[in-house]
Amino acid sequence: LQIRKTDPLPKQLCLACIEKVNYYDRFDTQCIKAEEILLTMLK
Repeated sequence: LQIRKTDPLPKQLCLACIEKVNYYDRFDTQCIKAEEILLTMLK
């Protein structure tokens, strides 16, 4: 997801959408950490 100041999309998010973005950001971070741990275990 890329957000640019020049795109024609709305510049504000509703609370429900902010919560979803935050949830998926945490999920993405957890996936990256899990991958790092698994790769370390394979060494």
